[in-house]
Amino acid sequence: MAPVRFYSKGGKVMITGPIRHAMISLGLPGNDVFDRQEPFIWNVEGGVCHFQGSCAINPGSSITLRKGAYLSFGERVSMGQHTKIICYKKIVIGHQSLISWDCTLMDSDAHPFYDLEQQRLISNSESIVIGCRTFIGQRSTILKGAFLPNYSSLASNSLLNKKMVDQFALYGGIPARLVKKNIARIINERDIQEGIKILQQNYNNK
Repeated sequence: MAPVRFYSKGGKVMITGPIRHAMISLGLPGNDVFDRQEPFIWNVEGGVCHFQGSCAINPGSSITLRKGAYLSFGERVSMGQHTKIICYKKIVIGHQSLISWDCTLMDSDAHPFYDLEQQRLISNSESIVIGCRTFIGQRSTILKGAFLPNYSSLASNSLLNKKMVDQFALYGGIPARLVKKNIARIINERDIQEGIKILQQNYNNK
């Protein structure tokens, strides 16, 4: 088990749904690609961190939550090593979403910018919404205003900074664009055929 470093312990943690042993793991379980002893960093200055069910956050990752912000993890969310979430306003991650390693989710520019021509302050923060049963490939960056629809995937090394539309789709590139429709990750990797059956049912009912 990786150590957990608490940089800030403000705000609130909210858990909804049945409470069970080890339903939320910080710094676990890890895999054989990275050092399992790298610390997980909890830096919650304020706001609310909401767990809607089980959640696994791997070693070397971090959560930063600013005052007044809201961060929500759906049921059975998994977050890979070295992935960072920096939440200034609102980030929502849907049920059964899988985020790979070395990803960044950040809903703010962090630094203020001013439009000299229009003489206005540019919006600093916008919500991020990650739909249910999505997949985010390694080394991807998701910035303010991004929306990844249900059952969609984001290819490795991509930049998502706007709202996507199509479910059951693959997005990728810098910035991300639609790459392929009618494709989705199989959730049940232990029983591929059963996973395909469920996926097909959900696709037919979309």
